[in-house]
Amino acid sequence: MELLSYVEPSEHFISDGQFDHRGGRYRGRGWLRWNPETGARIDLAVDRSGPPLPSSIGFGFEGWLRPEDYTTIRMQIDGLDWVLAPHVGLVDRMDVLLQSHLSVDVKHLLWRDQRFKSIDGSSGHVTLALDSSSTLFTPLSETTQIGEHESSRMSASEAIAAERAGVQIIGRLDDQHRVKLRWAASDSGLCRNQTWGFGYALRVAISLCTGCGASVLERELQRQDRVYREVIPYQKPSRLGSIHWFEPFKTPNAEECLELSLALSQDPVLLDTAWGAFSQLLASQEQRAWGLPELLVAIALEGLLRSLEGRPFEPGDWYDAKKSLSALRKTRFPSVTNDECDAAIEAYKRLRHRNAHPDWLTTDQRLSRDELTRSSADKSLLSKLYGRILFEVAGLPEVASRIRPGLS
Repeated sequence: MELLSYVEPSEHFISDGQFDHRGGRYRGRGWLRWNPETGARIDLAVDRSGPPLPSSIGFGFEGWLRPEDYTTIRMQIDGLDWVLAPHVGLVDRMDVLLQSHLSVDVKHLLWRDQRFKSIDGSSGHVTLALDSSSTLFTPLSETTQIGEHESSRMSASEAIAAERAGVQIIGRLDDQHRVKLRWAASDSGLCRNQTWGFGYALRVAISLCTGCGASVLERELQRQDRVYREVIPYQKPSRLGSIHWFEPFKTPNAEECLELSLALSQDPVLLDTAWGAFSQLLASQEQRAWGLPELLVAIALEGLLRSLEGRPFEPGDWYDAKKSLSALRKTRFPSVTNDECDAAIEAYKRLRHRNAHPDWLTTDQRLSRDELTRSSADKSLLSKLYGRILFEVAGLPEVASRIRPGLS
């Protein structure tokens, strides 16, 4: 049986499905139905084993889900080793407890298959949804030859190809701005621990280089004779909008994007930090209330610095952002000047402090035009600083230098 095709709805019989809930193991048969727009639906008729249920069970859950409210559904499908639906929240499940039946929608599936042909090194692909094309992709040319006559024209399709340090990537952008990036690596190019995360590293690198929050639709890894695949329903990609890191003709190229991907895949903390900072900037662009974008952009500075320092938040931990920024500048991103650090801290204070103490006064008490202009300049200054820091820490100082600093 082939691994699930992302783009086509499909239905699969579950010969053995199992999950843990309320201290017992539930097991049975059913169906897995996949739709690329909405995700997967799992229907199982189950029996319980293990300790009996308590004599009384309360329903009407209120509040946030706790860690013990989540489970992983493990499914055996003919022709595949296993399929997992991880981190599924189960609360108030009368269908499970009283009717021995589970119907649940999930947004995330992991598949594993075994192929007869083993390969050296590793290979795979990641399918991304973008909101538009970018300079990472170049138009393809088509050549037609009839007898001795040959003509060429530019195709509507665009592609990306690059090679660095024993790793190759190639992909083609379709008319819906989806790209399936195929990659191959020797054992010297990517170690075993890097291979599964390399698809996400490509996603983060492309997002940073283009200013578009690329959405992962699927990723696949083949190592030796094993194939692993993750599928996620379509999520609309978002863009930084009014925040521009690179000027025209100065955006990173495909080789630099691949180099950034390799650096991120080698450092999981940096990978999470880069995506955390970038996604917070994306979230700031989606807010309607004026104060929320200011606060999201401002507090991203502390998150970025704490992550680079390896200093998680603890109750009572008073954080001196200026001191941390100054210390990290000397060792991690020396191209950022003292004047830029001082300007960033002042912008951070203005944006954060005003929104840490909100009010909802009448409209005649709103921010003046001058303060609105200053707010926009502050957000732009901080976001560009984040971009320069991330590229320089990843080992691409020349790319970082193309992000023009701003002093508000």
